[in-house]
Amino acid sequence: MKLRNRDIIAVNTVEDYAALFGCPPVCHPLLSVCRLSDVKDYSPVGKPVQLNLYTITIKDRTTCNAGYGWRSYDFSSGTMNFFTPGQIHSWEEKTVNVGRWGWMLAFHPDFIRKYPLGAKIGSLRFFSYDVREAID
Repeated sequence: MKLRNRDIIAVNTVEDYAALFGCPPVCHPLLSVCRLSDVKDYSPVGKPVQLNLYTITIKDRTTCNAGYGWRSYDFSSGTMNFFTPGQIHSWEEKTVNVGRWGWMLAFHPDFIRKYPLGAKIGSLRFFSYDVREAID
């Protein structure tokens, strides 16, 4: 399946990320921290999403399967995810926010650009692994 650019939802700002995933409004234009229990409803069900941000999620007791690359993963027993700008993922079903635990952190590349982490983040294995390396 070849996706066209118009079929992909591109998320370029932290504000767009918070709105799309049902997070409370952001207090900083380059950074968002959100408890999963505070997430309302997110709208990208059924469409691939390209996050042009760094994101880290820690979650448990979720009720969804997510597509990452060309594969589907079950996140119901807990997971930590690290996404780099440009990666694409999707959700094929709506989740219910009952008993969900975890945090979502999203930050724009500009947030770390002038710091040593900005130069090193690409070499961190948890941000740089290939989707095919993921453990089943």
